Amino acid sequence: DTTLFRSLQKHLLFKKSARMADVLTTVSMFSKKSISKFFKIPAWRIHVVHNAVSEKYFENHNKTFYKDYIKNKYNIENFVLVVSRIEPRKNHVAVVRAFKNIGLFEKDYRLVFIGKRSILDTKLDAELNSIAQYKNKSYYHLENVPEDDLVKFYCSSRVSVYLSKGEGFGIPPLESGALKVPTLCSNKSAMSDFDFFQEFHCDPSDQRGFENKLSDILQNGVPERRLEEIKNAIREKYSWQTSSRRLS
Repeated sequence: DTTLFRSLQKHLLFKKSARMADVLTTVSMFSKKSISKFFKIPAWRIHVVHNAVSEKYFENHNKTFYKDYIKNKYNIENFVLVVSRIEPRKNHVAVVRAFKNIGLFEKDYRLVFIGKRSILDTKLDAELNSIAQYKNKSYYHLENVPEDDLVKFYCSSRVSVYLSKGEGFGIPPLESGALKVPTLCSNKSAMSDFDFFQEFHCDPSDQRGFENKLSDILQNGVPERRLEEIKNAIREKYSWQTSSRRLS
């Protein structure tokens, strides 16, 4: 199988390069542990230099203006947002199921996915087929969204969801958190490092637990003080200034 052969070649190339490198860096503690385990490299040789959030996400934004902008340009309002490539690992299917199980389509909420399809997800397609009666007015999938509009989508959403089953890092929940948007984030793999989310961490295998947290945020919101705490924690740990200091 050509695909398997190429994957093996790439794995061996990465392994050899990592072992020969004078300085070996990666973006998260999860990635560090994985590299050490699978490439048989001592953990002390691997340095964590985090990916970071662009400064524009920490700026103050006029969310009321952005909501009007998204409504006028895209005809979307009152929505839950998922920013991610679409593939099984990203777990979009759990969000669609939550919309069905807690009746969000009937309550006039919209569901917005932003990201390209990269791998066939038959379970997601089956779930989407089961909501055919809502798709025209309540479900949106957008692929090529400019970054300025992406910021506006984040700021206009009722909640941003990132329920991935596994990541080497995971930037979207940091972006939404930096913008002071209520965010539900997976607690698996690299995202377990995002301890500032605390009560907003979700086990992607716990459908009911996720649905309860989603319902609570939509019903009660999140205090501004708590959103500010999350923003400040992200800025302290995941800014490019912090990462550059660690690298130097």
